[in-house]
Amino acid sequence: MPDLGVRWLFDGKGVIYEEALLVWEDGRVVAVEPNRARRAKIYLRQAIILPGLVNAHTHLDLSTLRAEELPRAACAWLNQVIAHRRQATPEIVAEAVQRGIRESLRCGVTLVGDIAGSPQTLLYLNGACLRARVFVEVVGLSRSRARATWRTARQLLTSKSETTFVRLGLSPHAPYSTRRSLFRLAARSGWPLAIHWAEFAEERDLLISRAGPFRDWLEALGVWEERGLISDYDELLDLITPAPKTLFIHLNYPDTSLKHVLPVWASQGRAGVVYCPRTHAYFGHMAHSWLRWLEQEVPVVFGTDSLASNPDLNVLNELRFLWSRGCPLAPAQLFQRVTHTAAELLGWPETGALCPGQWADFVVMPLTDSRVSNPLQSLLESQVLPQYVYVAGQLVFDAAHSG
Repeated sequence: MPDLGVRWLFDGKGVIYEEALLVWEDGRVVAVEPNRARRAKIYLRQAIILPGLVNAHTHLDLSTLRAEELPRAACAWLNQVIAHRRQATPEIVAEAVQRGIRESLRCGVTLVGDIAGSPQTLLYLNGACLRARVFVEVVGLSRSRARATWRTARQLLTSKSETTFVRLGLSPHAPYSTRRSLFRLAARSGWPLAIHWAEFAEERDLLISRAGPFRDWLEALGVWEERGLISDYDELLDLITPAPKTLFIHLNYPDTSLKHVLPVWASQGRAGVVYCPRTHAYFGHMAHSWLRWLEQEVPVVFGTDSLASNPDLNVLNELRFLWSRGCPLAPAQLFQRVTHTAAELLGWPETGALCPGQWADFVVMPLTDSRVSNPLQSLLESQVLPQYVYVAGQLVFDAAHSG
């Protein structure tokens, strides 16, 4: 059986083992044994093993964009993203998705929650060694656009596109862009949902007044239809109540309708929040309430969003960003949110942790100082990248041979 010995091993559930031996077979973890590292065929003195990292929210099809080249005002930024997607050829989409897959693995990410704006995303993820929960996007305020996007999504979801590495879901895009009937259909489909919720202040203004910058922007695009817009967040919550699970993406602005509902749904395993710290900072949003959601026992996990609003797809850099700004959580608590907690929320409970029976998806991170007493804190206070990345016990990235 393959094995590996390291100075440290973090199991994803909060436990750090010293001088740990990791053993796997047929793609699954067989044993994690502390104080047995030197019995391994390969022993890495200055390294720590982590479960494969989980990027709970990204858009791989936007991986050819660069955030520094885009405007940061909401409408102008959205215009650039829409224009990019409308002009993207199959070759451009293929390049973007494949680039996003490569960068994710290089950064130690072995599971993503991806919003698929194109059927091609599924094509390339099905052939990759990156696990994914792919949320097929549905969007459109007009009846005709809503029907067309729902037809395409239904075809994808019924085409048996789920594989060993890909599981599916639906993403009714956002309250400002998606007809109320699409939310109803998505929630009753039986698939898990991911919804961009309170991402921009302009969205809240639009729902309250039916006016403002977002209405002007939607009218300029020729996609405005007031009858298709939800009345408020309370109505939207009613529409999505039948969904088995909902990921609330961003939550950058307060929404009182979620105050009581979200903790209840979370206690039932039906909801969680995905916060993208560096994208949040990129747009200059008000302070995020993620710590308050944690206090109410709502699972909060982290994502990178896309390269249209983030310098990279390295979810560890999201933790480093928070840590550098005085995050009150302990390092192990932070890392749990990009491993076990995030995998559970994405519906991949058999990965995200290192214990017998789990998939042997793991990352080997070098440590610059073998004398460190808290290796996770050391990772947060450095910029090191993975040395090796394994998925189902197979080496999928080796920094020494990455070119």
